[in-house]
Amino acid sequence: MALYEKTIELLKNRPRDKTLKSISEDTGINLSWLRSFGQGRIKDKGPSVFTVEKLYEYLSGQKLKV
Repeated sequence: MALYEKTIELLKNRPRDKTLKSISEDTGINLSWLRSFGQGRIKDKGPSVFTVEKLYEYLSGQKLKV
């Protein structure tokens, strides 16, 4: 499983007391970004997770495992 999918899985299976609003407040991540990411709509905007993952795999010569 890639970092992107693992992170979406963690977001979808988060504890009930961790609302998107509380996560946004705790982390400073924009609430609408969290919603979009959780729905799989954030793909490759700016230095995205895909870009970081791709660079990691290139530099390490191996697939990223989470």
